[in-house]
Amino acid sequence: MSKVLVDPAALEEAAKWLEVHSSSSGSAEAFAAEALREAIAQPAEAGGVDFGFDDRSVKVSQEAYSIFLERERALQDALSAVTAERDRLQSQLAETQANDRAAMGYLHDVRQLVGGSDFPEMVRNVARMVDALPGCVELIEALSPIECDVLRKARAAMAAKEA
Repeated sequence: MSKVLVDPAALEEAAKWLEVHSSSSGSAEAFAAEALREAIAQPAEAGGVDFGFDDRSVKVSQEAYSIFLERERALQDALSAVTAERDRLQSQLAETQANDRAAMGYLHDVRQLVGGSDFPEMVRNVARMVDALPGCVELIEALSPIECDVLRKARAAMAAKEA
């Protein structure tokens, strides 16, 4: 059903004509005149809402506009949730990257200390440092066989000393 915008004065004129030509107060003409007057009396907002984008506007029903606003709010809520999840994941990624950089730095320190050290206490300190790292198993696997052997001996010496 399409809507046609009509001048309220023209509707009033039609209502008067219907009243003049009605045969009685209960006739169809009188009923139509009353309906026209009710339509004229309704505020302009009741007929619809001006809705548009980019300097183009159409008149839509209040119900359609409410549905649009509800969907827009739902989409904004969904966008907010996605943005929050993205921020959380970016933060987690930054933390993981920082841990990786720290682990690689520790690995470099371990290689320098183990490779050039004849001091058992320093080797034990390196073994403690490697054990304290998250993912130390992967770090130990990245060491050379000689470095792993030195760390194993340091751990065995630490265990024997503590026992």
